This record gives sequence, C-alpha cells and structure tokens, in this order.
Amino acid sequence: MWADKESKIDYLNFTELATVVISILTQRSMSPVSIGIYGNWGTGKSSLLNLIEEKLPIGDFLVIKFNAWFYHELVDAKFALMELIQESLEKESQQNQSALDKIKHFGEKLDLLKFTKVGIHVASAVGLAAATSDPSKLADLNPLTLADVFKLNTLSTKSIEEIRKTFAEIVQGLNKNVVVVIDNLDRCNPREAVEVLEAIRLFLFIPRVSFVIAVDKEMIMNSVAQRFAGLTERHRIDYLDKLIQIPLQLPKLGVGEIRSYMFLLYVEELLSDTAKLNTLAKFLRERLMESWKKQMPSIEEILEYIGEKENNLLRKSFLMCEAAAAIFADSMPDLANPRTIKRLLNTVRVRKIISEKISAGFDDELLLKLALLEKVLEPVHVEAFYKRMEDFEKFRKEIETIEKSDNDTFSDLIEKFFGSRPTPYRLNFLQSWINLEPRLSEIQNLKASLYLYRDTVPITARNKKLSDASYEAIEGLKKIGSLLSEAGSELIKNIPDAETVAVMNELIREIQKNPEINGKTPGAKGAQLLAMNREETKQIFSEFLERTRKENPGYLWIKGALENLKEGGK
Repeated sequence: MWADKESKIDYLNFTELATVVISILTQRSMSPVSIGIYGNWGTGKSSLLNLIEEKLPIGDFLVIKFNAWFYHELVDAKFALMELIQESLEKESQQNQSALDKIKHFGEKLDLLKFTKVGIHVASAVGLAAATSDPSKLADLNPLTLADVFKLNTLSTKSIEEIRKTFAEIVQGLNKNVVVVIDNLDRCNPREAVEVLEAIRLFLFIPRVSFVIAVDKEMIMNSVAQRFAGLTERHRIDYLDKLIQIPLQLPKLGVGEIRSYMFLLYVEELLSDTAKLNTLAKFLRERLMESWKKQMPSIEEILEYIGEKENNLLRKSFLMCEAAAAIFADSMPDLANPRTIKRLLNTVRVRKIISEKISAGFDDELLLKLALLEKVLEPVHVEAFYKRMEDFEKFRKEIETIEKSDNDTFSDLIEKFFGSRPTPYRLNFLQSWINLEPRLSEIQNLKASLYLYRDTVPITARNKKLSDASYEAIEGLKKIGSLLSEAGSELIKNIPDAETVAVMNELIREIQKNPEINGKTPGAKGAQLLAMNREETKQIFSEFLERTRKENPGYLWIKGALENLKEGGK
C-alpha cells in the first residue's frame, strides 16, 4: 500500500521545475517576488513544494509554510497566516532583543487589525439582531474582507503602512530571505481562499520577502468570482495576475512520466531498498529529460540497472504498469495524476488481499483492469457490466465478440452490451481498455469479481433489495425541486448509512437518462441535497458533475452545483 501524501523523492521529474523556482528565489534582482504553482487536484503541487524547500540554501532563507486546509472553517485562516508569520519571525530572532521588540510591536498592530475586523463585525451583527428582534441575524452577515477593513477610519492607511514598514525592518534585521509557502488554498471555501489572498497583499513587494503559492487556478478564479459579484472573466484574471508575478503551470503527465512514476511505486513497495529507489529515481529523471532525443529505457534495461534482472515479480509489475500507463496517457488524460494513480493501485492491493481470502487468486493485472473500468465509466454502465456477468457464459461470449470486433462494429456492440452508448470519451477509453491484458473472455473465475466489487456495484445488481426507506428516498429525491425541501431532508435522514452510496448511484442513473442536466432534471436537486448532507456521497456526486461538465461545458447548473458543494452547501 502507498500513503496518500506528498513524496520526499522526485517521482515525477519535478526537479527541473523546482530548479527554476530556486533560481528565481535566489536571484537578488528578482526579490521581492510572488510565484504561482498552478495544477489541478492531485497533480503533485505539495511534492514540488517539498523539493523547493529542500533545495533552498538553509542559512540564507527562512521558509514559512502555511497549509490553509488545516485552518479551514476552524479558525480565521488569514489571521492564522499572519500569526504564523509573526511566530516564525519571533522564533528566528530569539537572540536579538531589538528584533524581538519590533516583532512585539508588529504583533500588536496585527492584533489591532484583527480586533478592528472582528469588533466591527460583531457590533454590526448585534445591532442588526437588536433592531429586528431576531437573534438569528447574528449568523446572517459574512465577515468583512481585509479590503473592507482597509477602508475603515478606525484603521488608517498610515497604520497599514506602519505594519509593512515594521515587517520590512524585521526582515532586514534577520539578514535572511523570507519565503512564505502557501499550500492547499484551493481546498478552502471561496470566502476563506480570497481572504487569505487579501492577507498576502499586506506582505507583498517587501524587500527580501517572496511568496510561493500552490493552487488550482480555476478553483481560485471561481472563488474570486463568488466573493466579488459582478466581476468579468477579465477582472478575475487581472485580480490573480496582480498577486502572482510569475505563474508556473505543472506539466501534464505523458506516458513516460506515468510509466516512471508507477515503476517507482512498485520498487518502493516490493524492494524496500531506499538506495535502489533513489538510484532508479535519478536514472529515470535523467532519461525523461533526454526523452526528446532518445527512447525511454526498456523494462529489461531498468531491471539490469538496479540489479534486479532475476526479479520476475518486479518484471511482471513493470509490464502491467507499462500497459496501464499508455491507457492513462492516451485515454484518461484528465485522470492521469499521481493521487488518482496511487488510489487505484491501493484499491488493487485491498482487493488482492480479499481475492486471496476467497480463493479467487486474481492477479494485479486483472484487478487494475477492472478498477480502471469502474473509475472511468458512469455508474449506470458499471452496473450493467456486473449485472450481465450473472449469466456468465453469455457474458463471456459477448465480451469475446467485442474483443475480436473491428472499429466499424465496436461502438454498436458496446451499446448493445451496456444498454446505452457511452460518451465518445468513454468509447475511446473502452477501445484501449478491452484489449488490455488479461483478456476477460479467458478468465474462468471472473464471476468472483462480483464479490470483490460489492462495495462499488449497486445493491440492485446483486439480487439484493434496498430497504423500504431507501426506495422511498430515491423516489422522493427524484421529484424535489429545491435544496430547501424539508421533505427531502427527512427522506435523507431515514436512509441507512450502509445504503447511502447506493441511493446516490440510483439518483445519478436517473439524471443520466436526460439529454441535458439542469436544476429541473429529475434527481438533480435530490442528488445535490444528498451530497450536501451525507459526506460519503459528496465526492461521488462531485466527480460525476466534473466529468459531465468537461463533456458539456454549457451546462451552467453544474458549475453552480459544484461551487455550492465546495462551500459545503452553505
């Protein structure tokens, strides 16, 4: 199994990009500077930040790391950032009383800023509650942004300039470059994300102070759009561009990068030899940098390089990874990121253990092939796949026919097999997937996978019935037209915990029956309400919406529903 956390070793050939960032941070002529590391969910932004930190000269830099997600909805994230900066400066200045006095003064000014913002917000809320005789009004007001505070007479422009001046003097006295690293900002709700950006403005463009901000650019721009109503797309872009001087986009993974990444994961697991892992990581990075002029090393060349030529288990794993890497790169580019790959391989590991316990003895290759199918296809087609398997001999014949089909007949056979035609994106995936080893028609005990995948296959596909409460919820949630529906909320409360995911899959199948998805589509509002109230269904529904939006960018309701879910349904 592989831990879902950032790696200390460069598995993704990010060393080049880290070197670029280091070059910028260490050039005196570039300071002060703000650098944006842009990449989608799971693409390795945190791993790149680790590489950057490791390569910075320790004696010349003070690195302040701020993980915005840790403070999400627990405390005020922007003031948590300010306090972290203050505490880091204080820790670094323990032997300098003059500096400590300035830091104390700096902290007092930050406290004033915090007190001003919080005090005004509370006073306003209390006043409104008293005027309306409605205590609930205390929860109605959104906190003011830093920009709002800057406009108030209680904290003048002169005070803000004094904070910046004191901060600059402290940094100058340290005789070090300060680098503030911001991570996981795009996991926060839009209000928090934008307010942290506003807080960053307080410290921007001060000599010897740099910011490295790792974000999903699209998510942040959506947050800005929600926070400041009425902004055009051009204004949203300008807002981010004024904060980020040098944007760096994480490159999409090609087949070579994915292949190398998966190879390293299996070396890490099967060999438990850090020296060989580091040696191979360096070797593959060097070959990736030369891939424009020569082929990547073969599996045999790699095994020989690390002294594992007789290791048939590792060879077999490499062969599987090589085939899967081509599928990821060519047919699943939107899912080809380190986190998705690692989670799929962990799914394979879990189900391998179960298959051994039930004496099915499935190989990793088959388990990964089926896991890929489940990841890419819509739930309605995954259900059809496993349901047809119940008549196994008929299933094998149908699969064999599809495996032997040509391009002219493939689409029609797939449509007949699944009961409806998958989207072009998924058809393209299936054409590559069907011939991925092993061939399903050759697996004698494939029906045992029905047991292995019982956590994914809807209960109705296993000849088992949902509870009456779940059936009632499905029918009721198909019909609701508002997220404020009390009847819908009551139906959700009655769904047994073990059946919540199955109910969500049923609602998604209902939504897919319609040619266009909007707020009036049967099941759409019900599924959204379920995702808002049952955490275990939120990711399922969000992933369904993301896939659908990529294929149908004109579905405006989907964009709003995703933003609502990101905010936690508030």
